[in-house]
Amino acid sequence: MLVESVRKLDHVLKVIEAAKRRTMMHMTSFAATLTLLKQALEALFAKTDANQTRILHSRLLTEAKPKQVQDVERVKCAIKDSQLQLPEYATSEETTNLQTVDDVVDELINMPLMQLVDWTATWAKIAEHHSSATHVLEFGPDLGVAKLSDKFAEGLGIEAVMATAKHPVMSTSTKYTPHIGLQQFIDATPTLTPAEVMWAKKFGPHVTASGGLYNRFTHALNKPPIVVAGMKPTTSLECIDLVAGIQNAGFHGELAAGGLSRPNIFEDAVNELVSKIKLGLGITINMLYLNAKHGVLIESITIGAGIPTQERALEMMSQMDAVGIKVVCFKTGSVDGIHAVLKIAAAMPSMTVMLPWTGGRAGGHHSFEDFHQPMEETYAAIRRVSNVLLLQYLTGEWSLSRGHLHKKPADGILMGSRVMVAKEAATAPAVKKLLVDTPGIESELEWETSYTGVVGGVVTVTSELGEPIHVVANRCALLWKEFNDKYFSIPREQVELVLRLNKQDIIARLNADYQKPYFGCKRNVETGEVVPTELEEMSYGDVLTRLVDLTYVEVEGKPQRWFITRTEERFRHESAGALFDQSELKSNPRETLSAFIAKYPATVSTLMSVPDCDFFLELCRMGGKPANFVPVIDTESKTRFKMGLSVCDEQRVFILQDPVAVRYGTEVDEPEVDIQGGINTGFINVVKESDAIAAAPVAAAKPIVDIAGAEVTKSEGSVEIAALAASVRDKDWLEALIVSTHVVEKKMWLVIPITKKEASNVVVVNEMAFQYYPELPCSIHAEGSGFIDKMFYPYFWVTIEGKEEESCEAACTERVMSPFTADFSITKEEIVAYCTALGLSKDEEGAPANFVTIVPWRPQIRSVFTKEVKANLLGLLHLASATFLPDDDIVTHDAHDSTCTVALISRKTVGEQLEEVLLPLVELHSEFLIRGSFNDFEPMFLIDKPTDDFVTKRQKDVEILKAKSWLKLAAEASVRVCDHLSFELTTKKHYASINSLSFVEASVVLCREEAGSKMETGMVQYGMMKQAPMAFGCPGGIHLRTTFGLFILEMVRKKQKSITAHFW
Repeated sequence: MLVESVRKLDHVLKVIEAAKRRTMMHMTSFAATLTLLKQALEALFAKTDANQTRILHSRLLTEAKPKQVQDVERVKCAIKDSQLQLPEYATSEETTNLQTVDDVVDELINMPLMQLVDWTATWAKIAEHHSSATHVLEFGPDLGVAKLSDKFAEGLGIEAVMATAKHPVMSTSTKYTPHIGLQQFIDATPTLTPAEVMWAKKFGPHVTASGGLYNRFTHALNKPPIVVAGMKPTTSLECIDLVAGIQNAGFHGELAAGGLSRPNIFEDAVNELVSKIKLGLGITINMLYLNAKHGVLIESITIGAGIPTQERALEMMSQMDAVGIKVVCFKTGSVDGIHAVLKIAAAMPSMTVMLPWTGGRAGGHHSFEDFHQPMEETYAAIRRVSNVLLLQYLTGEWSLSRGHLHKKPADGILMGSRVMVAKEAATAPAVKKLLVDTPGIESELEWETSYTGVVGGVVTVTSELGEPIHVVANRCALLWKEFNDKYFSIPREQVELVLRLNKQDIIARLNADYQKPYFGCKRNVETGEVVPTELEEMSYGDVLTRLVDLTYVEVEGKPQRWFITRTEERFRHESAGALFDQSELKSNPRETLSAFIAKYPATVSTLMSVPDCDFFLELCRMGGKPANFVPVIDTESKTRFKMGLSVCDEQRVFILQDPVAVRYGTEVDEPEVDIQGGINTGFINVVKESDAIAAAPVAAAKPIVDIAGAEVTKSEGSVEIAALAASVRDKDWLEALIVSTHVVEKKMWLVIPITKKEASNVVVVNEMAFQYYPELPCSIHAEGSGFIDKMFYPYFWVTIEGKEEESCEAACTERVMSPFTADFSITKEEIVAYCTALGLSKDEEGAPANFVTIVPWRPQIRSVFTKEVKANLLGLLHLASATFLPDDDIVTHDAHDSTCTVALISRKTVGEQLEEVLLPLVELHSEFLIRGSFNDFEPMFLIDKPTDDFVTKRQKDVEILKAKSWLKLAAEASVRVCDHLSFELTTKKHYASINSLSFVEASVVLCREEAGSKMETGMVQYGMMKQAPMAFGCPGGIHLRTTFGLFILEMVRKKQKSITAHFW
């Protein structure tokens, strides 16, 4: 046993000796052996509570230097400055180039032993003396120095190469600084291109030759780098003029769709905005809306309700890209959110992604989230994703003041509450004056004091969502803060008692200072004074009167929840007759209420019942916007107090405002163009005065790299377009025409067909005229009402060989009521080809019924070329066809004359529609739709030919008919008993708008059926039929009725009210 133990111990000692010679070792053995090993090693381990601090880079180690010098002399190590082939810099504050030091080894001893490391100074010296450097080599032993240097190197446009065999290939990520492996660097050397320049030059603003700013934002959107964020209600429903003013001033303003609650309201707001902005401008919406059916270009979408998952975000962005939306903005409030946006942007490089960063202090909503630290942490990652635009600062000096080596410029600034005092803003004049009078603060360091009190006229309160917000410290805000501190922040079980003890004070303060007054009140019978009271102490009449006082807006209001129906249910008896007419309640509630009380006088003296009190409170609580008053003081008062704030005078309204930004609003009704223009001019002056950012006449183009020996096997269409555009870069207008995706026509953005990828090789010349406006986001504008020449379309269908121009011009100048004729011979070959194309049998005699669409095609299509049809014919669609064959099938070798007449031109919400009718042999009804927006109703008409058949069964019927003064029989025509007669009415309606007529023309003939055909027997005579509909208010239709001798021409009004003309 003793011998065995000695052997085991000897084995353990050998293992320990081996462990001393290696950095890591894996041991496998018997459990007992490993236990002995563990016990032997534990004696060498440091204690867990031992202090592991080691002194480095300190003068305290001065005494250790002689020992290191002895070791160097012992191994005879010496390095002279002449031996250094490349510059080597000390990491001390002086950043000495070791090529200028006699004893390099001595300096190498001093650096880790006694000198402080100033990595920023070291890289500043490299930036100063090696501005053209593209790579820095890291010789190991691992990644330590590279990780210390990568943030500095990346800002200088220098890439770090791991020059050791240990790291041949390095993976990359947008989250971390990229490093290049040795093998990667060697492989890329033949095609190596110069690295991008430093951040300040690459991302900083420049001043162009024309005096404007140029950076990545202006390049992407062709606008100055200033964005006005979507704010409800400042840039929402009631403030379309403000958003339009921002856009027309040339800046980027968001329409806040949060206040556009229904689709029709949203579309109305968008259409109003489009009508007020200049041609060539797009709109930006703070929501997700992808429908481009109206041709309105939605230039960008802002998603403000958190960051969606990457899968969902990419799905939405693909849909946006498909309808021409090229810019999306994600609002984030954390470092993790920034990285999530970057990951999304990297996966969709074709989209431009805006990343606004406001930290926790911008605007009304704020938190303790620091503004700069997240930017310091993520700025390099943001700049690694080329399609991301950072909205924060502009020139980048902020980073220098925080000890960074480089400027960290952003692409644009985001502003919001500053525009509330603009002339175009719908902010009440008194509120604008209050904002101008609010002093604000000069230093960001003071803003936190708003948590405990008023600073610069601004105070922090807790919102209905439990978040801190900055608001102007008016009476409303101070009351909010007082109530929040005194009542709404205490434990819930104590709230009821505290509210009950202070109820009278709460009611008085609500009525005096808050926008939501206390509901309960009644008039003192003795003094006539209106005093607060409980809901249970009010009569039904008191409640109705108070409701009208608080909810009816004299100018324009839309009250939705009236208590009057419930009251009538309480007081109506069977003998009371019909229900009270409430039709005028919304438009004239006070007079209606007086009439109601007169009908039910007991409502004035009867107090509210408990169930009806509960019902009333439920009305105040149910769906829709919360009530604009406080109905009762109870445990739900916090919700009733804070939810659904309304507009009142400047001391009662809630005004969100940043204490720093508010100090810059010094003028009431300052035009938006002056606000944005002043800010833009200020930035231009700053850039001009900056020594680090030189004025640039134009953006520098990317260098073209020649690569010898490369073979092109496949070319993307987009690459060909880019190459074509690059070849004409000296002609701005031509380059814009080639790269543009849309052209402006009548305030609509239409897809430009010039660079259509699917175009065939067949060349057909079509001359188009455009205007070029380089200052607009959509710079190519069509000339006239349509950018497709109308003569281009008939070239394919109705031209006469040798007379192409003359025949096209003639087709476009014909009148729509003209008869359109053409000759067409049907051959066997044409029928066989038609049947083959449709997969039909070729052996049947005759042609299929649908073949009739080919026979009259030329005269039929000529109707859409007429001068009355004013539309872009590229929007022409064939809606429907209907055929009627009174005779045998069409057979070959038939020669026919086709005549086409137009029976309908109508405007509908879907476009312009045409219907053509052929003369009977074959009767074809076709409908065409021309997509577009139309406001010219003069050419609109509808021809209708209803028929009313009847039989004169008695001689009395014959005599009555002949006796009519308005009926004139044809010469030698007669009417007999048992004749099959018909009145055929032809009406032509002319329209004043989509839903109203200007006048109607009508004619009526009497026909008799003989031998299977109808013969004209007589006509109805009447005077001024063309003007009659005007007197009847433009009826919606004209119908002829016959019943046993009574013949009526009836004019039917739109609202189903009719006026009839009797013929006797």
